[in-house]
Amino acid sequence: TPEELRLWSEYSRSTSKFDNAFEDGKLVQDDAKTLNACYFELGADIDMPVGGMTGVTDGNYGTTDAKYQARHGFNHNDDFLPICGLTTLDNYDYEHTFRGQFDGKGHTIKNLNATSKQNYFGVFGIISTDALVENFDIYGTYHTTYQYAGSVAAYARDERPTIRNVHSYVNIYNTYAGGRQGGILGGALTTTYKTVIENCTYSGTLDGNGATALCAADGSTATVSGGTVKTEGSNYCAAYSKGAGTLNVTGGEVSSDAGAIAATANSAVNVSGGTVTAGGGNYAVVAHEGNATATISGGTINGNVEAGST
Repeated sequence: TPEELRLWSEYSRSTSKFDNAFEDGKLVQDDAKTLNACYFELGADIDMPVGGMTGVTDGNYGTTDAKYQARHGFNHNDDFLPICGLTTLDNYDYEHTFRGQFDGKGHTIKNLNATSKQNYFGVFGIISTDALVENFDIYGTYHTTYQYAGSVAAYARDERPTIRNVHSYVNIYNTYAGGRQGGILGGALTTTYKTVIENCTYSGTLDGNGATALCAADGSTATVSGGTVKTEGSNYCAAYSKGAGTLNVTGGEVSSDAGAIAATANSAVNVSGGTVTAGGGNYAVVAHEGNATATISGGTINGNVEAGST
């Protein structure tokens, strides 16, 4: 239920033992370290209520403690907070990342609409070693003015966290310069560790709104196959690759008031479909800096082109 999702979020970020957590559908004593490595599954579709978690009574969670209810935010209209969400990697600790398994069982999370007032926003804030998040669709809209946002998870790190079989229709709007958002995953520590994204699709709008909307970095691959990736009112391109990353455009629309897509040093962009548009006479597709490549084999290009290698 929406209330259980919100309760899980609260517990996952707890810094001390608490009296109630989930175990086989019941509430038992536990702590965040144990909870964040557990198995969870969806038993039905979730339709998040407009305006927050209102109308939840004490009886839902087996307590009549009004202070407990107030602490966990069930009687007001706060936005959803990420499961295992942190405000900054400066206070990162392993116990408060998600290292368990979340199986959506083919269900759908609908109307997850939120305005984020912290870094690392998604259903999950930070996923870590051996985490597996899979098998669901998600719809909603995120507005954020901070770093890292992804419809499923904001950030991945440590050994082989995996997101698979997830189909996202979430619109993400970020006004933070260099905010780093992604349709499925906002960002990852890939220089040392491997993150797996498998059989996932994204069909929403990524709007940097003054910042780059999409980046394929550090050996990763990002593919735009539908939806819209754009940034407005800035000198930032809408999408780019860097550090041996590869950006593919096979469908959808990529646009910017400045240059649309770019390959920087040691990276590549490939356009085979969709529409790429740059404003103000800027480059729609460009390869710049050493060992960058830009290849166009299809699609519609509106703007100047500097394809090839540098």
